[in-house]
Amino acid sequence: MDKYEKQITEYVVNLKYTHLPKAVVQTAKERLLDSFAVAFAAYDAPPVRAMRNFALQYRVKNGATVFGTPYKVPVDYAAVCLGTMIRALDWNDTYLNREPGHPSDNIAACLPVAEAEGKSGKDLILATVLAYELQCRLCDAAGIRKKGWDHVTYGSISSSAAVAKLMNFSA
Repeated sequence: MDKYEKQITEYVVNLKYTHLPKAVVQTAKERLLDSFAVAFAAYDAPPVRAMRNFALQYRVKNGATVFGTPYKVPVDYAAVCLGTMIRALDWNDTYLNREPGHPSDNIAACLPVAEAEGKSGKDLILATVLAYELQCRLCDAAGIRKKGWDHVTYGSISSSAAVAKLMNFSA
């Protein structure tokens, strides 16, 4: 494990809800509500309808709810459907620095996993904060487009870290 992997891993393992200032918790709640609002606004958008119709073909007893429906599907299907909802209208948040990012993309991974794992609202907030912080700090650290990588690469790292936290992975 290199020094950056170690630093990220230690951050994920050691961050606790009790470490979060009240203002950070409030901001996370606002980001969640904003993402839910744009997801509902996009509910009937063609890509959302297509993804929802696809996901709903695979209903399961234990999974995650397709946002805006009463039905559960495999967790990854619920995550892709929610991610499509959050991004379809391109109204979600943007972070700009050396590299741009859409940290609300992380919510699409966090919410279905939190549900499937039986986690609390505090756990969801913690995972959301963790993902936002990690993705935005990576965007601050280095621009990767000039090296041929897309900025969403940072989101794959941050959402994986948040999901690992929700699933109680060890270092």
